[in-house]
Amino acid sequence: MKAPDSAAICSPLSGRKSTYAAVQICEASSDHVRAQGFRYHALPPLVDSSGPDENSPPGAFARLLRLRHAFAAASRTEDYFKACEAFLLQEEARLVLVDHLVWMFVLPALRLGAPFLCFNTSLASRMSTRIPPVFGSMTAPGVPTWATSARNLAAWVKLLAPSWFSMPLREGVRVLMLWSLGRPAGPSLRSSIESFNVKLRWCEYGLRLDAPELVACPREFDYPQSGRADRVYIGSCVEAGRVDADFDWALLEENRPLLYCSLGTYVEFYPHSRALFEAVIGALRLREHWQGVIQIGDKLDPGMFESVTPRVHLVKQAPQLALLARAKAFVTHAGLSSVREAIYHGVPMLAFPGWNDQPGNAARIEHHGLGLRGDMGTIDAKGLLTMLDRLQEPHFAKSMQRMQETFRAQEACDAGADFIDEFLMRV
Repeated sequence: MKAPDSAAICSPLSGRKSTYAAVQICEASSDHVRAQGFRYHALPPLVDSSGPDENSPPGAFARLLRLRHAFAAASRTEDYFKACEAFLLQEEARLVLVDHLVWMFVLPALRLGAPFLCFNTSLASRMSTRIPPVFGSMTAPGVPTWATSARNLAAWVKLLAPSWFSMPLREGVRVLMLWSLGRPAGPSLRSSIESFNVKLRWCEYGLRLDAPELVACPREFDYPQSGRADRVYIGSCVEAGRVDADFDWALLEENRPLLYCSLGTYVEFYPHSRALFEAVIGALRLREHWQGVIQIGDKLDPGMFESVTPRVHLVKQAPQLALLARAKAFVTHAGLSSVREAIYHGVPMLAFPGWNDQPGNAARIEHHGLGLRGDMGTIDAKGLLTMLDRLQEPHFAKSMQRMQETFRAQEACDAGADFIDEFLMRV
């Protein structure tokens, strides 16, 4: 995932199912959000497009100009905060949900005294010796020991040490750049938030708010040690009626099992994505009774791939939920949204994680017997075919069925809605 560029704010609408309106800094997702029947309000952009060209020749001076421009944009966050406060007042918002990745955008709510909750679309958690960071492939044993605690601590320190040591440098650069722009440095965003008696803690993505959070996943998929009183797993979070891309269903044959392959939204950022797609094509070429749909994204072209059989269909965009409803196997990057949707439809997975939380999600897939995990950088057609054959073993289907029943039972996300109701009664 790229650096987050949006913050979600909630305001009362009508009915429990459609309680929230989306508010984002940019319009990149506006059409998709509105297509689901939600309101959408865009706040002023923080980035001035008239700044230095990102494609300018490399060099220390060019990098300095880009950094200075970035700080000039960051110095305009006060304009954003004021626009956000005005929106909250206009809508008489009763609750603000803040993605823990963009914790700084809780400031408008704090200034207005509006209640807020964190919304976590991953299984990232506060630093703890009880569990390994989700930015890694380690699993958590059923019974923790001192050895596993030490192992987890070492993994957390390795992950976060660069951020800890670079904090003074980043603060010095912030003060210097704002001084060069003729602006007073003032308190940092962290200090401003902590002045409201709200603490920040460390997680895999860096700092995060120390506040109750809603996790977009059933608890049963996570490791048991991850549970805390202020960490509410709200449910399966799969909107079965989601409006997705068009697809020519006449391309598929009813009597052939379907393998669906997708690496999510950011296909082009995985250096080995094309090699993985070629491995899938090669494996399906050797298994004539299978058919496949591969979502290659907007940056790749179907003409780049050779020896594609008529049973394999390469598409730029795909209706993922509808395809998973028919699929017998899913080749995925193990993004949590895709994992949830596969479990909801009971589709065993071949996980090839890329970055961030994906290795931890893939570890949980294998831990629960929901599929297998591999290396996107080394997989070939023969290796993928071996994995696909193993995935047909009965125990994967049984484990998936159990987890699917859990996800279907939590389809309404009542745990999250109940917690919000109780929370609003307390504040």
